[in-house]
Amino acid sequence: MALFRGLFDFFLNDNKLDEKLGLTEKQKKLVQNTWAIVRKDEVSVGVALVIAFFKQYPESQKEFKSFKDVPLDELPKNKRFQAHCINIVATLGKVIEQMHDPELMEASLINFTEKHKARGQTPEQFENLKQVILAAFPSLFGKQYTSEVQEAWKKTLDLIFSRICQVIHGTIDVNLSELEYLAARLSLVECRRLIAALHYTTYDLPSSLAEAERKVDEEIPCLRLLLHWNSSPEEGRGKTHAAIVHRLRQLNRNDLADWLGKTTFKQLGKDLDNAITLSFDELAEEEMETSTSAFHIANYTQSCAKHDQNILYRMQNSHKIYLICKV
Repeated sequence: MALFRGLFDFFLNDNKLDEKLGLTEKQKKLVQNTWAIVRKDEVSVGVALVIAFFKQYPESQKEFKSFKDVPLDELPKNKRFQAHCINIVATLGKVIEQMHDPELMEASLINFTEKHKARGQTPEQFENLKQVILAAFPSLFGKQYTSEVQEAWKKTLDLIFSRICQVIHGTIDVNLSELEYLAARLSLVECRRLIAALHYTTYDLPSSLAEAERKVDEEIPCLRLLLHWNSSPEEGRGKTHAAIVHRLRQLNRNDLADWLGKTTFKQLGKDLDNAITLSFDELAEEEMETSTSAFHIANYTQSCAKHDQNILYRMQNSHKIYLICKV
């Protein structure tokens, strides 16, 4: 009888649905067990996946500065390329290992996506990558790629890549670290009130706010509530930090409103600097000089020095100092 009970509990747990992920415990095990095959040779698997991606979408290779001009047949031996491939496999492996902790898994996905969002990656590119990965699994996993494994992997990748797309389509200028900062400094009551307020489009707080606040699930942590609002259609998606700042002020949290406003603009400044640095580095590498009727880009140590009094923008990286000058 004890043995029967143990077997019954085993099968019952295997079929238990993780509502946060939409996967059963058995499906999570199938994904993690088959991924162990990849871990045996992450370099080869990563290279094979990315080469397949570049073959199907050759324009994507041009987005990678360090190996954009390397012939496709020479890429597998390129160390910079190998490093990039390992990074992709390691990131996916990290997310898969965290399936036991959906909140941690989600945070890792958000961190990963925010970096790529800043580089201009689109949902279409991630969707294309997902299809390439799914197409590679039959040969990668061999006989272990049963119909059950196939279904488990499809659900897992749908979950991962849909979350990536949600982050890309989230608020324009609020990132994970900023949401974490807010969640850590709002009481549970304040957080529920903020979420309720953010669901309204009226300028003033509505009279029905208390009723809306009661509908916010008390069991859901503040960060998850903020993340859901941030990336959901008809809610935070496509909006800016101004929506949160406005509601925070109405809820008498001017301290957090001031912090978010300053932090967001500081981050925007960093993103602008990074974009300009990247553009100048590419120009320096290609030894190109461009000019228009309004601006001239040059190396400070050479021809731009004479324009010292007309400097519009000064930028310094680890190699050179560049200026944008009036002509």
